[in-house]
Amino acid sequence: MKRLLLARKIKKALSQKRDSAEFLEFDEVKTIDILGFDTDEDQIQAFAKELKSKGKKVRLILLAKNNTSSKESGDVIYVSKKDFNFTGTISGELKQQIGSSQTDVLIDLIPACSYRAIAIVLLSNARFRVGIHKEGYNLYDFDIILNEKIEIDALIDKIKFYIRSIKSK
Repeated sequence: MKRLLLARKIKKALSQKRDSAEFLEFDEVKTIDILGFDTDEDQIQAFAKELKSKGKKVRLILLAKNNTSSKESGDVIYVSKKDFNFTGTISGELKQQIGSSQTDVLIDLIPACSYRAIAIVLLSNARFRVGIHKEGYNLYDFDIILNEKIEIDALIDKIKFYIRSIKSK
């Protein structure tokens, strides 16, 4: 029952989606949010370090796989299951923190359909969204379709290749 309610809520939010994406060339991108699991933090931090070395401001939003409470550490926001209410939305200060900042690109590194990740993607004010295609949901401006399970490092390499190849009009 809860999954059905969440699916309806997501579809409603998607119907009220922003008008269009802003395709930015990689050199024009200044701010990037990366969404992933806390269990992949080392690989995601390495990706963030590489982006920072190219002059990008990077913020990580990491979903905790266990029920640890949310915390913030520098450019990392940790989000736990406890931060979501029954309807699958984030409330309070965390909602303001994630949804208030305008970023150029959001990169979602979560391969499976996770309602918590979808809620964060929908909350984001990113001008351009990149992620792994979630069946039945049109979440991203640039979808990557995976046919098999892929390691996080290989996924990051794919995304790096694609975002560098985007050319604005």
